[in-house]
Amino acid sequence: MNGYIDINMIKASVLLFLALALYKMSFNSSRTNFLVKTMVVIMIAVNIYLYSDALENTQRFKDNKLLICTNHSIGSKHIYLVSKNEGWEIYDSYFKKDSLLIEAYKCKEK
Repeated sequence: MNGYIDINMIKASVLLFLALALYKMSFNSSRTNFLVKTMVVIMIAVNIYLYSDALENTQRFKDNKLLICTNHSIGSKHIYLVSKNEGWEIYDSYFKKDSLLIEAYKCKEK
């Protein structure tokens, strides 16, 4: 949370607004067009949401913050402390240490 503004609430509000606008537009088109448009908007919104989280986390990393990241594999969940001091680096939208890559959106600030 940044002060009194919760960025996740803003993202959810934008997504809700887009969904409602698309719903209103659906009355002027066929049901199939509505479903296709809805799926496209949802996919775009999810990608924007994840990308913005990745950008926020890479900025936190650059600011020498300690991040807690999760990496799921079949049947297990691994948790890592990620920071420059721990030997991690930024690789595109991932954090990299040796041959291990963790998607930056899967982290939160400690």
